[in-house]
Amino acid sequence: MRNLLQSLVLAVAVFVVAGLLTSSWVAGIAPALLAGGVLYFVLARRSFKAFEAIVTQAMGLLAGAQANPAKIDEAKALLHTALPLGRDQFLITEQVHGQLGQLAYSQNRLDEAREHLSKAWSRDWASQCTLAALDHRQKKSADGLARLEKASGAGSDQAIFWAVYAWVAKDSGDEKKALAVLDRGLTGKAGSAPLKAWQEALANKRTVDLLAFGPQWFQFFPEHVQRLSRAQQIQLMQAAGQPVPPQAERPAAPQPQAPGPNRAQRRASEQGRAPTPSIPHPRR
Repeated sequence: MRNLLQSLVLAVAVFVVAGLLTSSWVAGIAPALLAGGVLYFVLARRSFKAFEAIVTQAMGLLAGAQANPAKIDEAKALLHTALPLGRDQFLITEQVHGQLGQLAYSQNRLDEAREHLSKAWSRDWASQCTLAALDHRQKKSADGLARLEKASGAGSDQAIFWAVYAWVAKDSGDEKKALAVLDRGLTGKAGSAPLKAWQEALANKRTVDLLAFGPQWFQFFPEHVQRLSRAQQIQLMQAAGQPVPPQAERPAAPQPQAPGPNRAQRRASEQGRAPTPSIPHPRR
């Protein structure tokens, strides 16, 4: 906002000066627009560069978040320092809230996540997907679907956007809408093999592959990790670059086999009678 105001002040000043010098107000229009435009470009660029520097530092902190989850709070605190830049330049505040909301969501701090995500830019498709996933988790699927439809223009070229949209529709009981959403994704720029596989699975009443979109899927639906087998969880950790705990790589311990029939049971079976259930010996 301040950047725009300063640019407008300069433009008005140049317009007045040029008009007085040339004795023609029309002659002042071109230099006023040029001066105001150049100043706005310079100031906006400066603000966004400062914002990008903060985001880069925050991303550096998040790189170590797997080993030290406290790094997420450090990154959030750093992003908060970018909020004052929003007084200078449009859209910075909305982007900061979007990133803070996504980080809070990753920590399962859902109230905090909603507070920030509701202030995010409407064309920030990742924030809108996160908020829609939160709506769905909190039994507000209709709100989530409406939110995703509004963001469909911004997310039109993102396969994961259409997958999230289709999942919320399917999981709320509207498979017809889910298939229609996947059709829209496949006919646009977001057409991809995972989307096609999902479409075929839904059309044939099969279970969709939750690993089709890699670790990014679980940023929106972290609870889906529990639906994976042990081998799939290891595959997901490897894809995300996370260290696999040694115990996770060990094969499952063999399950005890049911005891075979004893001599009396075999004799009874041979004679055509129901065998007497055996009682296992108590363990000391």
